[in-house]
Parts: sequence; structure tokens; C-alpha cells
Amino acid sequence: MAEDDAKAPSLPISLGDHAVSDERRARITQHIQMLSATARTVSDGLPFAADTYDITAVLDENADDEHPGDQ
Repeated sequence: MAEDDAKAPSLPISLGDHAVSDERRARITQHIQMLSATARTVSDGLPFAADTYDITAVLDENADDEHPGDQ
């Protein structure tokens, strides 16, 4: 069981002791995984001296069309 706990993604520490329903927990976990994948993609495409423009450009290059209203 300890191995399962180690593999399960944890909720953000900012939730503190806040109770979260299983449905909401699943959505939070899915969102965390998506953000982590995006962060890896962005970090792979940026130089160490990147500025805000560079970060925005990489995000735009890697954006999908799933949520066109968000862009």
C-alpha cells in the first residue's frame, strides 16, 4: 500500500486540510498532470536567459486548438 501512495499524485499543498470530493480530486489531479507536462515542454524549449516573451512564444507554439477561446 505504501507503494501505491508513493505513485499517486498528491493534491496541491495550498488545499491544506480542505476536504475535496473524489470527483473534484480526479479533476485536480488531471489538471496537475496536464500542467506538469506543459511545464516540461516549455522548459525543454527555453534558454536559461528566457524572458516573458520567450515563455509566451513557446506556450503559443505548443498550444492545442482544444480551447480556442482561451488563447
